[in-house]
Amino acid sequence: IYHLAETGDVTRITNTPGNGESWEPAPMLDGSILFTSDRDGKREVHHLAAEGEVVQITNTPGDGESWGPSSTPDGDILFTSDRDGKREVHHLAAEGEVVQITNTPGDGESWGPSSTPNGDILFTSDRNGKREIYHLTGTGNVTRITNTPGNSESWDPVLTPDGVIFLTSNRGGKREVHHLTAEGEIVQITNTPGNSESWSPTQ
Repeated sequence: IYHLAETGDVTRITNTPGNGESWEPAPMLDGSILFTSDRDGKREVHHLAAEGEVVQITNTPGDGESWGPSSTPDGDILFTSDRDGKREVHHLAAEGEVVQITNTPGDGESWGPSSTPNGDILFTSDRNGKREIYHLTGTGNVTRITNTPGNSESWDPVLTPDGVIFLTSNRGGKREVHHLTAEGEIVQITNTPGNSESWSPTQ
């Protein structure tokens, strides 16, 4: 994982031992970083403190893995895990308790959580046959917020601190980053030249 400063300077901030790798950085409010790493043989969520100390914070049982972390406004952690056989969104409290918070019907799965300022959650799910973005309230109500035409899909939602939703979609034939307005309109904001693509926006 690397850090790009406003000055353009690039600094490597992880040094994963052996053949392990580190990816999916997600900032926390205190300036520390959550990320995914397979440094011990399988994907787990790790925490990088400002002082450089790395701590593994998930310990997925069996052959399951945990990845794709993001933080909530109160400092808890959301992540994806297949610990029970398929991908579902989980919540890790400061006390260390892990709770599965999506229960996708049928063969569908749910993953890629991003928290809203009021504690609700945006995530991706294929519960209706293809990838779309959903909204989960604190009371457990799930609402689909994208309806991508044809065989195209939408995924990877991220909410900025000022309430703007960005996402990845291939509705124009290839992956590009889009903006979902408060009125529900989806606007493409990248236009990658040639056969190249753009995806996975972050804060």
